[in-house]
Amino acid sequence: MNCLTRLKDKSICLIFIAVALSLPGYLALAEEVGEVGEVEDQSVTEHDIEAEAELNVPTAPTVPAFSDLQALRDFDHDLVDFTSSPARSYQQTFKDMALSFCLSQAYHRVEEVKDDTLYTAAALHSWSRYEYDEAKDKMTHLVSEYLAKPYRHEPVTDETALENEELEAPSHPPHHLELSLLKCLDLYHGPELEKLAKECVIDPGRSYAEDHSHIP
Repeated sequence: MNCLTRLKDKSICLIFIAVALSLPGYLALAEEVGEVGEVEDQSVTEHDIEAEAELNVPTAPTVPAFSDLQALRDFDHDLVDFTSSPARSYQQTFKDMALSFCLSQAYHRVEEVKDDTLYTAAALHSWSRYEYDEAKDKMTHLVSEYLAKPYRHEPVTDETALENEELEAPSHPPHHLELSLLKCLDLYHGPELEKLAKECVIDPGRSYAEDHSHIP
């Protein structure tokens, strides 16, 4: 009986010794696994942050092209029931389209204004009749030319006026203003657009409403 007891005691001691010797290895392994998990979690988190940042990066505003009018034409067939534009002559509709397209380019940084004016130009394009291939490059050039015009004189320093405190310098509008609306209106009333309309518009005296009237 004493022999069995001693053997049991020795077995228990051996078990404790084995556990004690292996414990540091288990702890080290657990620590390594934990570090790997933390690295993976950190990588996933950083990846999510980068992906979210990419989604939130604002895209640069695009300047509408004249070809967009052809792509967007007839986007809403019901518009003819609400506007008088189709009843105006092809010549007038062509000029209205030019004005709307000019505004879409001038205010392309303001998304809502750009979309509104561009779709308006596309609708007018649908109700017009002109040589598209002949007009598109000329129209693009004409609009760009007008919007690039400097509607300001170069600042001039009048030393005599500055020395005289009684003279007040004339007030000027803020320097950052482009006066794009005025430029588009000048284009609309300008001789260049009138000439382009005469060159490109087909049946200038007729209208979309006349050519597409429904006979009951």
